[in-house]
Amino acid sequence: TWSKFHRDIDKSKYYIEKAYNMSDQLTNERKIEFLSTLSYLAALGTDYYKVIEYLELSKELNSKQNDRRRLVELNYFLHQIFTFPFSDFNKAEKFLNESLSYKSRLSSFEYDEYRIYLGKGKISLYKGNFKDAKDQFMKASNIDMRVSDRTFFYQNKEIAKSYYYLNNYKQAKIHFDKAIEMMSLSNAVGDDPDIGLY
Repeated sequence: TWSKFHRDIDKSKYYIEKAYNMSDQLTNERKIEFLSTLSYLAALGTDYYKVIEYLELSKELNSKQNDRRRLVELNYFLHQIFTFPFSDFNKAEKFLNESLSYKSRLSSFEYDEYRIYLGKGKISLYKGNFKDAKDQFMKASNIDMRVSDRTFFYQNKEIAKSYYYLNNYKQAKIHFDKAIEMMSLSNAVGDDPDIGLY
């Protein structure tokens, strides 16, 4: 509670690090809990190198415990940082592929798979691989699961952008229209002026 809600992030970090450094007296579960809080605090301070350090340490501990679900989650967080702000797309994609490798070993993988394909699509957009971006976003949209209004909006916006950059303006308009309709229907989706650029 102290570390997540107190306004003095440095003081919070100091006490959590002090607790974490008592490693020989902690269970792996407790270490993982402290690393999770430390990565959260580092992210608040935009110290992304520290975030990566804590997430990698957490991955080591979770690997020892064979917590596959948590490893998928940690890989997803790492992919986000390496996509932005680091723009190391190869490393970001490596984390997503590692997560995807757990598909056959985990039940209820739809949500994870959905996020992975969205992440791969976003990377391809950044790299200018518009056909692959469209294919990845379509893979995400074809997964049989319910999505939030905000996610539906984002998904259609990204598919539309992919078609737009492929000069398929007809298909782009279909998906832009879906995104705009959701923007007008749902309170969960705010105005997105970026759409006006296309």
